[in-house]
Amino acid sequence: MNDIRHNAVELFNLSEYYGYPCQSNPCPSNQQCYQRESNNYTCIEQSKHHDASLELDGTVNVIYSYTPLNLNRNYFDLLLKTKHSSGLIFYIGETSISFFSKYISLILVNGFLQFETKIDINSSVVVVKSRIRIDDGRWHRVEIERFRRRIIMKLDDSHRYQTVLLSKETEFYPNPSYIYIGGYNRLCNYDEQHCRSYRGCLNNVTIDHNYLSLIKESPVISYELFSSNILWPRSFTFIGNLPNQYRSTNSHIIEGFQGAIQKIILNNHSINDIRHNAVELFNLSEYYGYPCQSNPCPSNQQCYQRELNNYTCIEQSKHQDASLELDGTVNVIYSYTPLNLNRNYFDLLLKTKHSSGLIFYIGETSISFFSKYLSLILINGFLQFETKIDINSSVVVVKSRIRIDDGRWHRVEIERFRRRIIMKLDDSHRYQTVLLSKETEFYPNPSYIYIGGYNRLCNYDEQHCRSYRGCLNNITIDHNYLSLIKGDINQHRLLKPCSSNLTK
Repeated sequence: MNDIRHNAVELFNLSEYYGYPCQSNPCPSNQQCYQRESNNYTCIEQSKHHDASLELDGTVNVIYSYTPLNLNRNYFDLLLKTKHSSGLIFYIGETSISFFSKYISLILVNGFLQFETKIDINSSVVVVKSRIRIDDGRWHRVEIERFRRRIIMKLDDSHRYQTVLLSKETEFYPNPSYIYIGGYNRLCNYDEQHCRSYRGCLNNVTIDHNYLSLIKESPVISYELFSSNILWPRSFTFIGNLPNQYRSTNSHIIEGFQGAIQKIILNNHSINDIRHNAVELFNLSEYYGYPCQSNPCPSNQQCYQRELNNYTCIEQSKHQDASLELDGTVNVIYSYTPLNLNRNYFDLLLKTKHSSGLIFYIGETSISFFSKYLSLILINGFLQFETKIDINSSVVVVKSRIRIDDGRWHRVEIERFRRRIIMKLDDSHRYQTVLLSKETEFYPNPSYIYIGGYNRLCNYDEQHCRSYRGCLNNITIDHNYLSLIKGDINQHRLLKPCSSNLTK
């Protein structure tokens, strides 16, 4: 059948396909053709800047200075490409009062773009949504303009969405004057959609018609110096990075310094605390020295540095099969029968540089995979323990407030006793909640714990579908040690202990 339209009973939204529209190179020489739909294309001018594009994998977000040129107007123009359906593309907010008292944001929700505006603390948020999905792995151009109360969003130069603010205010000035791109973990305490990190590519980002250098970072600290030289009466010294406006066109500076500085001498003057007399400070904290140098842990435990100033003590296992490294392609299964149906206890060490993945799942799957279950998952770098032991109740979630996808060891201890749930992270962060269900007993069927992933969950929930990539160590369940490498169930799986360095 050469033409599927012949002899058809019904035709709906069907058109003839004339072939790949960019094949004939219809765009000017300084522009590139991108296919948008079957027969349509758009021409996008290629940036001459080598730092015009940025790829985000969900583990990193970036911050840039942003001061509106006109308080009554905001203009954004960018290209994006992603295959993921959710994530925060950018956020600008007045955070001195509340993170959502006054803000502008662009997020991806179920594959659709959503631009949110709230410039009056007494008014409600106004939302502009696209009607076509953009999570197809192709480039899409997004152009957004707010002028006073009018908002216009254009997608791929052919789809236009418009609304009007109902607020009395028309001026918007963010405080602090930053734009957060790709994610902002402090929003996780307020809104789930803004909590998810964007994964994909950004290109040719302009704000208020000014090009945004995506790769370069803001300075860590800057000083203003004065001299007796009339030709150069004042100058700036930057420590940690160099702002874009002070860089030459052939600058080889790629990223800023990350670490600790003990002392700096400027003009023969020793500065023991570089925070004094600084014009600008960004992401700076005092360093007290290597925290494990004094051996603060007991003799049977080893000290691990978690951040510059923090450490955790981890008991060293005597078992040879205590650790397991997972690369996302292999998951493991172990038998699990609770010693007490009213209580579950988990204690483990984990280390990863990846922001998402299923660490373990235990469920009553004879009815439905999520009718009764316990699970620990990693979402945007934060731990999330979910509990549902009553088929008629809703799931209860306990979330950590600090990220653990930093490639360092973290200890996680979780206990459920009847309706009370406690999760402790690194022996210093404690999170607690209470179940609202009538039931207090939990018995999994089948009696297995799935670690690292479980592909049958992919039909039900995206967050549980992702495999964990990283290391696990010293896992105990109900105070019983779990042999990770050995076991009859996993004898045909190629398992290996954790390497000394986590580089994947």
